[in-house]
Amino acid sequence: MKHLYLLRHAKSSWDDPSLNDYERPLSNRGKNNCNKIETFLSQKKIIPDISYVSSARRTVDTFNLVLGKILKATSKVVFSNKLYLCDEIYLFDLIKNTENNYSNILIVNHEPTIQNLTMDLSVPTKDEKYLNIKNKFPTGSLAILKSDLKDWSDLKYNSFKVTDFVRPRFL
Repeated sequence: MKHLYLLRHAKSSWDDPSLNDYERPLSNRGKNNCNKIETFLSQKKIIPDISYVSSARRTVDTFNLVLGKILKATSKVVFSNKLYLCDEIYLFDLIKNTENNYSNILIVNHEPTIQNLTMDLSVPTKDEKYLNIKNKFPTGSLAILKSDLKDWSDLKYNSFKVTDFVRPRFL
């Protein structure tokens, strides 16, 4: 069984116009939403084996606030500039090439890539969670997907089921 946790960075601040997009920090609302997602993950005992995080400030801050307290020492974390402004094909290949000893992957990234990746990997359904993701993937939201895949290298489109879509405003 393989699990994917696809997290869009939390709401960022536009207060400082001198900062470029890559350097924007989280807003207060974004920080509060991170705490809600962290509580959700803690309660569900969800801990990724490996995390791929865009190195933009808002994604790094989101990751640290959401997972900083609950990560195991054995969890691997990859911060990468290549994930900033990448497309869903790049993330698909990244997942497909992940070592098979990792069963639970977290990706913290940006729109529209995170929504597109979720749609590409998920079996289309009329389920409310799937339709909500298809409609909009708000900041700070987390899609949880699972598959019977045995090996990441067997990854194909539409090979995961959406098991949850967590939006901070509803927590």
